[in-house]
Amino acid sequence: MNQLFFKSSLVKKYVVALTGVALYGFLLIHTLGNLQIFLGSAAINAYASLLKASPEILWGFRAGLLVMVLAHGLCAALLAIENRRARPAAYERIPKFGSTVASRTMLGTGSVILIFVAYHIFHFTVRATHPDISFFHDSHGRHDVYSMVVLSFKQPALSLFYIVGVACVCFHLSHGVSSAFYSLGMVFAGYERLISRFALAVSVFIFCGMSSVPIAVMFGILKLVPS
Repeated sequence: MNQLFFKSSLVKKYVVALTGVALYGFLLIHTLGNLQIFLGSAAINAYASLLKASPEILWGFRAGLLVMVLAHGLCAALLAIENRRARPAAYERIPKFGSTVASRTMLGTGSVILIFVAYHIFHFTVRATHPDISFFHDSHGRHDVYSMVVLSFKQPALSLFYIVGVACVCFHLSHGVSSAFYSLGMVFAGYERLISRFALAVSVFIFCGMSSVPIAVMFGILKLVPS
């Protein structure tokens, strides 16, 4: 089984495609959840508290996401190595979609994303990078996610890092999702452009949703709530 996995390009393409689509769906849901911060501290803190109500399920879900990220990255890197050795075809180049900057930089943006995701986990999940602003509680005794986010993004360098990181994620997704549909055999004649536009539209939505939080903090739209 291990030999089949490492030798079969088809298996690795399926792994990249399936994990990519799954992570794409997670990011969309994650974006919608994060946007609740604009409803106020009570809404986002209640949402975070609900997610943490069952730690076993939450950490099991997080472990599954981590496995998917690692599997996606590993298989994509192995495919890139195979394609460079084989020449001339680059990974999942789709003639009708054409070669784009996003398609030619998938491995590069993927590497940046791994660094971004690792920092994001240590920042907001493990809360190890900024412990001085990460362990407040609101008046209901819930973890004060709202204050943690606002205090974090009041630092311009950190906000810029997140905006650039999210931009890389969405740039990667704008090509990766349409490529995933192609790998899974779900691109039918006449629908190539529609799928490509759908992937781009959702990627833009995720970027706008995610980046709107640090931007809103920097411009004073999201402020600390007096205790």
